Amino acid sequence: MNYKLLIADDEPLVLVGLKSMLNWSELDISVEGLAHNGEELMSMIETVNPDIVITDIKMPVKTGLEVMEECRERYGRLPLFIILTSHEEYSFVKQAISCQAVNYLIKLELNQEVLKETVTEAVGLLRNLKNPEPAGHYAGAGSVMNQLKDRFFVRLLNGLFESQDRFQQQKKDLGIDDRADEYSVCYCEIVSQDMADHEQTVSLYSNVISLVCEAVRQDGYVVSLDLHCFCIIFYQNRPDDPAETAAHALNLVRNYFSVDLRCSLGKPVEELFHIQESFATARMVHSGDAPPGKVVRFEGGETKVFDMAEYREALTLGFQELDFNSLADVLSRMRKKLKTAGYPEAMDAACGILFMARTLLPEGEEIISQIFSGYPQGYRTLYECSSASACCWWMETLQNGLIEEFKNRHQDYRSRIVAQVQRYVDENLDKKLLLSEVASIHGLSQSYLSTLLSRYGGCSFVEYTSKAKVAAAKRMMCDEKLLIQDIAERLGYENAFYFSKVFKKYEGVSPRDYIQQMVIR
Repeated sequence: MNYKLLIADDEPLVLVGLKSMLNWSELDISVEGLAHNGEELMSMIETVNPDIVITDIKMPVKTGLEVMEECRERYGRLPLFIILTSHEEYSFVKQAISCQAVNYLIKLELNQEVLKETVTEAVGLLRNLKNPEPAGHYAGAGSVMNQLKDRFFVRLLNGLFESQDRFQQQKKDLGIDDRADEYSVCYCEIVSQDMADHEQTVSLYSNVISLVCEAVRQDGYVVSLDLHCFCIIFYQNRPDDPAETAAHALNLVRNYFSVDLRCSLGKPVEELFHIQESFATARMVHSGDAPPGKVVRFEGGETKVFDMAEYREALTLGFQELDFNSLADVLSRMRKKLKTAGYPEAMDAACGILFMARTLLPEGEEIISQIFSGYPQGYRTLYECSSASACCWWMETLQNGLIEEFKNRHQDYRSRIVAQVQRYVDENLDKKLLLSEVASIHGLSQSYLSTLLSRYGGCSFVEYTSKAKVAAAKRMMCDEKLLIQDIAERLGYENAFYFSKVFKKYEGVSPRDYIQQMVIR
């Protein structure tokens, strides 16, 4: 699908620069027009019916915000808007976010990489809007690969890898670098939200995450936990201080969105595999009422981390396969043990279950919010628990609600796994895709994924992958007039001969004959 783009700015050099900064056709985008003021932009929108608009905030006649607000009233969610801003326009940025801007671009810091990343995010959102995901899909979550990395880190933060070998394999498959002197976790909470509804809260949270990602992208990875909390995993080389980077991100968020963060920095560890220890100490600092607007460090002391090893396999099975019998059993056993444990261990375990459920389950946020809808603070009631028994009560409430949900979602969930794997294949057609590697990346066993694809996807992994690559090859032959050898390389085949063999199997003719047939037509 080709998406239509309009660009608006009252500075001609900005217009020319944006138009020439990217090869738009590679992103399936065509630049349909350049507007010099808001009124001209509004007229073009009425005529062109664009999918995406990149607009400056301050322009003659009408501002970009006025155009955006008018479009929301007249057309709804589309077109998507990306806002151009300068450092002096913090209040305007918050207003743009309330109107559901996809993102903002700071003019003085704009480069090819930032523009491409933002536009790619908009295209992904467009695909979801025009081909809707099931309810509850987090539209700002980015590519399938980013979602898989989030799941990897959630499992790591909660000590859910069954072995270091499995950790190393997934780390390699996902392309995660761990060549640093130390690692530490900064646990962050948004503490001043005045959004009127859920959609605005999601929009604010998404944009806060985007800004923090940009602020720390050279130093760490941001992992979403819930719609109020996230953490930054810092990759640090001595003498770098992650607290300084976290403080910089905190100040950016305050300046751009007028919200404060509570930030708690856990103790450093020397291996990424042991990052759970830093995560636990960061949460321990946080539970001690870390003040808003500051980064508070863990200063030492006894660390009580609940050991998930005994329950790891059953938890993984329960969440991955919606096995409510397995989940009920493991959560019951955990609660029995936690009743005799201390409060820090109980809170650590309950938080781990919450983050797993929200991140690893489809519609996790929606499901958990519904379970705790009768409580003023929702599922965040957990953070008000002040004893081990209170944490156990919270876990029991979650368990009962999840089991009820699982009974109704068994087959639906498996279909969603298949859909996600298929999207991953579609996004990575340039690679040599192997069932074992794709299963590992998604945290599934090879045999289980193979069964799911055959039963709920209608064909095997090899068949789906081959058909998707053949379809991509036909588009390249039609649109780009590429040589067969070049197409084979682009699609991750070892040589043109094997590519031709696969193509003929599914199309009945060789690539060369297919091209000749196109010429005759």
